[in-house]
Amino acid sequence: MLVVLSDLHFQQDPHGQNRNLESRSLRMFFEEIARAAKLKQAKDLTIVLNGDIFDYIRNQAWFVPGKDGGALRPYAELEPSQPLSDALEERVWAIHQSIEQDPRVQPSIALLEAIAHGTDDIFTEGVHPKFLFIPGTSDRLADMSVQVKSRLYDMLNLPGSPDDPFPRQILFTKTPWRDWPHATRILDVPGKHVDYGTLIQHGHEYDWTACEFNYDDNVLGRTPEPADAHLYRMSSLSDWIAIDVIGRLAKDFLDDCGGDASKLIPENQFIYDCLMEADDVRPQLRVLSYLLWRLEGDPWLMIRELVRAHLVHAAKHQRLRQWLSQHDQSWLPDRADKIRAAVKTLASLSGAMPDSFLAGLGKRVSRRAGPDTIPLDLLRTDPIWQNPEVHFICHGHFHEPGSIPLGVIDGHPKLAVCTGTWRRRHRQGLDEISHVAIRSMGYSIFYRPDEQTGNKAHRMEFWQGQVVTHQPDAPPQTDEDTP
Repeated sequence: MLVVLSDLHFQQDPHGQNRNLESRSLRMFFEEIARAAKLKQAKDLTIVLNGDIFDYIRNQAWFVPGKDGGALRPYAELEPSQPLSDALEERVWAIHQSIEQDPRVQPSIALLEAIAHGTDDIFTEGVHPKFLFIPGTSDRLADMSVQVKSRLYDMLNLPGSPDDPFPRQILFTKTPWRDWPHATRILDVPGKHVDYGTLIQHGHEYDWTACEFNYDDNVLGRTPEPADAHLYRMSSLSDWIAIDVIGRLAKDFLDDCGGDASKLIPENQFIYDCLMEADDVRPQLRVLSYLLWRLEGDPWLMIRELVRAHLVHAAKHQRLRQWLSQHDQSWLPDRADKIRAAVKTLASLSGAMPDSFLAGLGKRVSRRAGPDTIPLDLLRTDPIWQNPEVHFICHGHFHEPGSIPLGVIDGHPKLAVCTGTWRRRHRQGLDEISHVAIRSMGYSIFYRPDEQTGNKAHRMEFWQGQVVTHQPDAPPQTDEDTP
């Protein structure tokens, strides 16, 4: 029995924020998995934590200067095989410790650790689970920090050694295929024990803003292969967007209000909450549209000059220029050229941006953002479909859970399933103006043919729950929001 979940996004919540998952939600999930394993009389149980379990990017610690007084960022120029600098290692480890110490995260970490080491009160009958860990975008640094990696190996009782890189893709099929990392090598079991017909990967491989698989040949958006594994370590454009665009906006507003979130007056607390919640707008390109709607009226009048200044500053930012230069195909027009043209227009406007211009810009960008799902052209051409034993691709990263049927090939259904995120997300409505806050829980279960009592075939189950609470002016998350 194979279980996959992703995108828990454990993080250190700043003062006044309440965005972490309730530990009772995680306990309910494990209780349900224990019941299913008992019902199926599972002989083994593997649970894959498929990326973005921890969030080392969305953290205000990145705005604390380094020891030399300069800015410290996780997208400093690093070769794929180069270790973190001492300063970055210290910062990433401090961020991880702060996440584990967050009051809402502590019980979840304790639960994960107890299950991993067999001291929990949930899996008391039958098989006990083994964990596997695949880094995503927000916890990419877990594979680069010596201290974080060692802690995760210990916490989750992972197989292998922290001296080895984390797996980025795991192929669960009866026989190995080409160079794809295979579950038999990771779990040290025969092929018949991992015959789930499934490839598991985080999913940011399909997102041109979140993965640098295009770095070597400057092509935006191509399907990765195992030979590209070293590129997983490189920082993507989404790191910069989360820290120096969205995160910086909230940080600068708080500084303008005195720098102490515990002393904000109600009006400023509302604005600060909204700016922090902009992290959870998906796709990220809809952030401007979200802020224009959420802060309509007097709050927007208080914040619009800061937003305008940030747009201009972002357009001129060295990190963006560097990224565009790395990804520009000089021999033909491409996506980088379109971004560069839009950025040039923004920068030339300076602060003279009427609200009508910003509203139109937000709407145009929102339409181009598209749905928060895997790009179909890349999904269709993924070379893994050439493997006749693969029936499913299971991924996360895209926060909208669901499945996409590729079709029936040689009599077998081919399906991509996205487990989505467990944290709150803001989705734009069909009116292209308002946004609805949704909390979800999603996970997938895969069964081998020999685990079926009737039809001896590969089986996939996708389970999801959602909660929407009507509280338009309240802080974004309460205990009642738990699915």
